[in-house]
Amino acid sequence: MMMTLEQTYKAVLLKEMFTEEREEWKAKVDAFLQKGIVKKNTILRIVLSTMGASAFIFFLLNSTVRPMRELFIWFPLFFFMGGCVALSVLLGLRVYNAIKKRTNVLKGKRDREFLNCFEFAKAAEHNYATIEKALNEKCAIPAEYQSKKVLEAMILFIRQERAANVEQAMRIIRNEFPYMLNQ
Repeated sequence: MMMTLEQTYKAVLLKEMFTEEREEWKAKVDAFLQKGIVKKNTILRIVLSTMGASAFIFFLLNSTVRPMRELFIWFPLFFFMGGCVALSVLLGLRVYNAIKKRTNVLKGKRDREFLNCFEFAKAAEHNYATIEKALNEKCAIPAEYQSKKVLEAMILFIRQERAANVEQAMRIIRNEFPYMLNQ
């Protein structure tokens, strides 16, 4: 049995609601998994400052041993050595993040709040897929007309008796309000 216009409108509203709910639960799960992890911008700042500081330290150490005119030849090597130190710091932070994320996952398996968030996220995903399947298979209204504003306008046209059925309401939308279909 095909869905009516009102049922399609309710299904579209449910789809929007489940989309928002799914995003909220995914954000909560991601926030739990990212707890205590060093962010990428922070990592870049740490690595660049480490590189600069180590190049400066290598420069100071070599300036006590070599005369100043020889240091200009060694200058690119200071940055290379500083880059090696920064690379090891970067690797250390990456390993720390991987261990911390794994620890968060293991904690999450014991944490009831995380398990609830994960289950609710899966349920919202399942509900969204069910509504999407119903709109694709059981709806007589084409997908381009399956938006909240278009369906509200079609219901309004039928209630105002400007259109006798759904096909006439779709024709009115297509002819008079084509910008609604592009959204």
